[in-house]
Amino acid sequence: MMKIPSLILATATFTFSNFSLSQEFLGGVEVGMSPQEVVRTVEGAKMFENGSFLSNGATELVRNKDYEVVGETFIQNFYFIDNRLDQITLNLKRERSFVDTLFVFEALVQALRAKYGNEINHTVRRRGVFKKAEADWFTENGVNIGIYSTAVEGYNAMLNVNYQARISESVDKL
Repeated sequence: MMKIPSLILATATFTFSNFSLSQEFLGGVEVGMSPQEVVRTVEGAKMFENGSFLSNGATELVRNKDYEVVGETFIQNFYFIDNRLDQITLNLKRERSFVDTLFVFEALVQALRAKYGNEINHTVRRRGVFKKAEADWFTENGVNIGIYSTAVEGYNAMLNVNYQARISESVDKL
């Protein structure tokens, strides 16, 4: 009787460990890849010195300055922890007003909706001094995707798309 729970636990542990290795962000890029693997996989990607840091300690080590999607050009930033890919961020290359940025935001929402299904969140706030738009997906392969656009009245908007691995630090406790 005690062998069955042990077998289930071993199977679950194996499944979770392999699951994290096969999490694809986009375009064949997977969680855990090295910077060199990302450069070989992503056309136009290059090693990047003095990159930015994220709050979780991830460091930007690879960048692609001309990634095109939905008819717009983005900068791809690839962030690594211990030389393993942790997150990808796309930043809209050309700044514009919040109203004009919303057209790009909605085009991205439509594209991601076609690929991953309906988003779990879709919020647009056009009124007031601080304007924002956001949409989020939790994909079946364990990747969180978020599109965020913000602007302060009278200034150009920023638009980011974030791809993050959804691995809880508490997974071993489950």
